[in-house]
Amino acid sequence: MIKRERYLSKIRFFQNKPIIKVLSGIRRCGKSVLLELIQEDLKNQGVLDEHMLTLSFETVKGMKYANTDDLKDHLLKWLKNKKEKCYLFLDEIQEVAGWEKIVNAVQIDYNTDIYYRIKRKATFR
Repeated sequence: MIKRERYLSKIRFFQNKPIIKVLSGIRRCGKSVLLELIQEDLKNQGVLDEHMLTLSFETVKGMKYANTDDLKDHLLKWLKNKKEKCYLFLDEIQEVAGWEKIVNAVQIDYNTDIYYRIKRKATFR
């Protein structure tokens, strides 16, 4: 992985602020790698693995959260009894219909810092 310090420094400014961070771009531009770099950066800042959750909705494992109820149940179970700030990394979240309400509610109700990536379709003229 190539460390993208320029991008990381811009993202650091928004870390631990009550806004959801969105990484978007065309296919294969490095969005998933940037999510990994953010996680590595947080670990270097002292954040423990048990305070980070990564879900990729384009994998077979992530497909089990393909509906809003399953996703909500999983997130609430994971967040239950957590006192420290928790970091959520949601990869290809747009695969879950209605995801926006769940992510917004988790941001409001829990001590979380949320990052997600979505694919932007290329447009040709």
